[in-house]
Amino acid sequence: MKKPFKNILVITLAVAVVIVVASLFFQKKLPFSDSLTNVFPKIPSARLYKQVITKPEGWFKTGQAADLILYADDFNNAGSATNLNYPMKVVSDGKRLIVSDTYNNRVLIWNRIPTQDHTPADLVIG
Repeated sequence: MKKPFKNILVITLAVAVVIVVASLFFQKKLPFSDSLTNVFPKIPSARLYKQVITKPEGWFKTGQAADLILYADDFNNAGSATNLNYPMKVVSDGKRLIVSDTYNNRVLIWNRIPTQDHTPADLVIG
């Protein structure tokens, strides 16, 4: 096996292991959400709309405006480096925010929960 291919394979497997372990840990320890209709208990992901909207106080009403929008240019374009494409899980420990960006094959991590729209992630894995 050629060395560059082996290095890429090792890095890919290491990232996959980190994502799986983090998913298992955070699903048991932290609040998460699958969609706008299944909120538990604080932060929803609007996966069809390529964005994450947060309500820090944990309450939602139909038609209510978002307090914060991350990585959303509009509702009609595919995800790219500057926006999300099918954000599947959103977790927080009350200080940090972690978003899995499914179709961009990455996990975005903010060391502090953002307070302004379009705040870039502090760490991108993937």
